Amino acid sequence: MLDEGVLGKLTRRGDIAELLYFDPVRATLSIEDPLLAFYLRNLDWPAFLHEVGFANVDHDREYDVALSFAAEDREFAEFLVAELRELGYAVFYDRSEQHEMLAGSMEDYLGPIYASGSRYVVVLLGPAYGARRWTMFEASSYRDRIDTGHVIPVRANGMVADPLHRMSDIGTIVFNPKLSLWPQAKEIAVLISRRLTSTRG
Repeated sequence: MLDEGVLGKLTRRGDIAELLYFDPVRATLSIEDPLLAFYLRNLDWPAFLHEVGFANVDHDREYDVALSFAAEDREFAEFLVAELRELGYAVFYDRSEQHEMLAGSMEDYLGPIYASGSRYVVVLLGPAYGARRWTMFEASSYRDRIDTGHVIPVRANGMVADPLHRMSDIGTIVFNPKLSLWPQAKEIAVLISRRLTSTRG
């Protein structure tokens, strides 16, 4: 939005210019009206976001979805992340948070996210999933959530086993790595969204 200059154009409008100022050099937005600042500081943000249609405000966890996948399925993961975010969900995706993990313990950072820091864990079970150290670590972190219905497996077609052998009997979404990935990600994101909005907690 900033690159397109939309915010700059919007804040130059007379009615909005009285309330907000956008500094294009620093790329910062400031509130010019003290009454607006007071209103925003005291607004019930969860209630407001719920009223305007965001789906990720009725819980106390940081993420709606934490994605677990092997590097070989990163392209599909990125499409799925983009589609879920487009639907208004907060998604944990490792590359979005690389700066947070620098110079610290990866296990200490990732473990709590998969164990309880997201409403659901979406697991992309491609052929390499069970052979990678980090996916096995993530699996050990979300293991106890499988039986509570908070792990959604998305299995590559032809895949039979999973690294925990505990997701065989639960509802699974199937994708085909050999077909166009983006249309599949769109459809799967909608299915996941239906699951997230049909349950709370």
